[in-house]
Amino acid sequence: MIQMALNVVLPGSLNKTERQIRALEAVIPKDTAKDKAIHQEALKKLKEHRKFLLESEVC
Repeated sequence: MIQMALNVVLPGSLNKTERQIRALEAVIPKDTAKDKAIHQEALKKLKEHRKFLLESEVC
């Protein structure tokens, strides 16, 4: 099995990040096993990015 790195394009704004997170959270329960793994990884990266954006706003 070939494993590929997932490249997630992270938006610069908090609003766009939030929209992408909500969209993935809505899609994941309906996904196939293959797509679910990909979307869960993307969701994890987006949530980390959201945390970074929120911490950047505070400073």
